[in-house]
This record gives sequence, C-alpha cells and structure tokens, in this order.
Amino acid sequence: STDPDVGTRVPTDQVVTLTVSLGVEQVEVPDLSGKTEAEAQEAVAESRLTYAHAESYSETVEEGYVVVQDLESGTLVDHDSTITVTISLGREPISVPSVVGLSKADAVTAIEGAGLSPTAAEAYSDTVAAGTVISQDPSEGTLFRNDPVTITVSLGPEMIDVPNVIGRTKSDAISILTDAGLTVESENALSVTLGLVYSQSPSS
Repeated sequence: STDPDVGTRVPTDQVVTLTVSLGVEQVEVPDLSGKTEAEAQEAVAESRLTYAHAESYSETVEEGYVVVQDLESGTLVDHDSTITVTISLGREPISVPSVVGLSKADAVTAIEGAGLSPTAAEAYSDTVAAGTVISQDPSEGTLFRNDPVTITVSLGPEMIDVPNVIGRTKSDAISILTDAGLTVESENALSVTLGLVYSQSPSS
C-alpha cells in the first residue's frame, strides 16, 4: 500500500510512505504431545492456528490424549494454517472370532488375523476328529490387541492298553476292563476252566 493513496495529487516534495509485504505471517507450531484434547485446543488457539479434530485407536496412548499432529512442532507455518490433531480412543476392542470346528492351522490363522494371540492345548475326544478345535476360551465377546485366546485341539479318541484278563473270574475281568475305560460284553461257553475267562477279543 501507499500513503497517500494511489491517484492522490501531492506537492513534489511530499513524502510518500510505502508499506512493503513481509509475506504471510508465520507462527510456530506448538508441541501437543501428552496433552488432552482441551489442552491441545487451547495451545492451538494461542498459536492462532485452526484446530481440526481426528481420532483413532491407540495401543500406547490413553483415551482422550493426543496421538499425533500433522504439523511438526517447532516449525513455522502460515498463521492461518490448519493443524489436524488425532485424539486417542484408547485400545481398539477386537471381536473374538469363532474357531470351534476349524483345523488348528486355520484357527491360529483366524485368531492372529484378528490381532489376537493364540495358545493351544490338547485333549482327547470321542466325537471331534483329531486336529480339530474342540473349544476356545474366550468363546465370544471382545478383547484388546495381542490378548490371548486359548484353543483346545482334539487328539481324537484316547487309545487304551487292553488288560490281560485270561484266567480271571468273570466279575474280576469285568471290573478290570471297566476300570480301564472299556465296555465289556461277555458270553458263556463250555471250557475246562469253569468260571474263568479263557479268551478275550481284542487280545491284551
């Protein structure tokens, strides 16, 4: 600008003042790390920048505090710049995937894919094929990233050593076999070893 204004008629010895631009006024970007959103808004207002809100989950920053700012602190920017401040929503809740009935490999992949940490136990099962997940803990609900999910994987039916009961009385044989976890069927036949077991199938 000029003083007097352009077009004004003045004496030849009149002083004309010129105002020369220094460019857009620069202000320093404040450091917002560790601040709550209210504190961040106050700091931005004091710096005469424009505040923009964003939010995201964070595994390390407490809910309600600044996660990141898009303008680097300490730098000089135009006074009318907008600074976007991302506020923490806390840790991200993750839905527990249902993996019962899947193979161990598929279950581990599903759990890891959800951001959780699988651990495996094993158990015998008469109804679930070997290598298939029988149960999981927890079975539903939400967890946080890297929380554990325990799966129990079937070993198939438990194999049992068949005891030798030849020469035993019927009652003793039935008791021994039942205690071993087996189901007993008996039949009578003529034998020189009257009242004693003289054969078994399967054999010991």
